[in-house]
Amino acid sequence: MERVVGRKLVLVYDAVSCILLAGLAGAMFTVSATAFAAIFNISSPELSDLYPSNWQFCVTVVICGLVTTIVAAIGFSFVTLFGDLMSPVLIAGIIYLFVESLRMLGIGEDGCHLWCVLSEKVYTVSEFSAHRV
Repeated sequence: MERVVGRKLVLVYDAVSCILLAGLAGAMFTVSATAFAAIFNISSPELSDLYPSNWQFCVTVVICGLVTTIVAAIGFSFVTLFGDLMSPVLIAGIIYLFVESLRMLGIGEDGCHLWCVLSEKVYTVSEFSAHRV
């Protein structure tokens, strides 16, 4: 690419690419920190907030970024090992969230089973769907 467009344009491209990828990484660290904030009862910013609401959330974002960066910096073999170690935790978390979702929907309470809850809370007829042909 340097032979075609020159060294200066490659540097500009690299700088813009670096800024965009750093912004994307920061956004993903914030998403991860939001999940940890929910677990540890740390207040996280709302969607309408421009800046974080407290220092605990900022520390959580930095810790998420540090862990991710350290794991990536160690190398690909460590990333695969880390993924192998975290897979059972992820599966256990998905099962836990599934069971909690069923509990929050009230399935099994008052004799109401899955289809009863789905027909009352999920598959409701709205004005828009009633007029469709």
